[in-house]
Amino acid sequence: MRLKLQSSTRQSIVTVDDDANVAGLLEVLKEQGYGDVRIKIGFPPRAVSVADGNARLKDVGIHNGEKLVLEEPSVSPIVPIEQDDTPRSSTPHVGVEDGYCVLRRVPDDNSCLFRSISYAVFANLEEGSQLRSVVADAIRDDEVFYSSAILGKEPSSYAEWIQRPNSWGGAIELQILAKHLGITIHSLDVEHGRIDDFNPGCSTFIVLLYSGIHYDTAAFTPLRDIDCKDLDVCVFTRESELGRAFIKGLRELGAQLNHKGYVTNTSTFKIKCNDCGTVLHGERDA
Repeated sequence: MRLKLQSSTRQSIVTVDDDANVAGLLEVLKEQGYGDVRIKIGFPPRAVSVADGNARLKDVGIHNGEKLVLEEPSVSPIVPIEQDDTPRSSTPHVGVEDGYCVLRRVPDDNSCLFRSISYAVFANLEEGSQLRSVVADAIRDDEVFYSSAILGKEPSSYAEWIQRPNSWGGAIELQILAKHLGITIHSLDVEHGRIDDFNPGCSTFIVLLYSGIHYDTAAFTPLRDIDCKDLDVCVFTRESELGRAFIKGLRELGAQLNHKGYVTNTSTFKIKCNDCGTVLHGERDA
């Protein structure tokens, strides 16, 4: 069987016997340069038990064509920040305990909400189409709740529309995806300093930064090389020291971004028509 391996730093495809067991897979991973890794499969990702080396892969849920998400533990000790060792980087960041709260930008291509969640949960930017399908399926499955009054159009039309790569996502999509992934999504409105919670009360959470028209991901890194993403942490445990410190740092990062003009106020921004030269004010005029 052919398996796709994906970690935070690389991707590859390997071939194993159809009757291969867990021990055989671990040996293949070792040959690929992976050490002690946690294997996840499915959507949303779930951990695969590797305790029984004799268990066949298909018995633990791994089948031909499966994508294995490999989480490699950090082997580098977290070094406390020295006050005279401030990182040099144009990437927006603030210091938090044992590291930094940083902005991880995603492409401005109308799929930013889906890409920012993809980066936070899957450590890549490529799961957007799958996330769009999750939203479409949820709407089709409950057209009473997701009515035209909520969606602004018929549920079937909305479900088709949201799967187009140029369709923007918002609060509806955030709530559906947070519930599907079993996490809380905190969305920081940078202009107003407000954190909106989607699917609140979960034990783990991710954070998105919202500019008014664009979403990015907020991440923690223990590295002084702020631009290196190798050890990024984007999923936090609510009651952990890191989780609490990150939320505190997030508010500081939001204030910094607001000061630097990261936001776009859709009521007051100005655009100029290239055809007639008319200056339009705000989303209503546009």
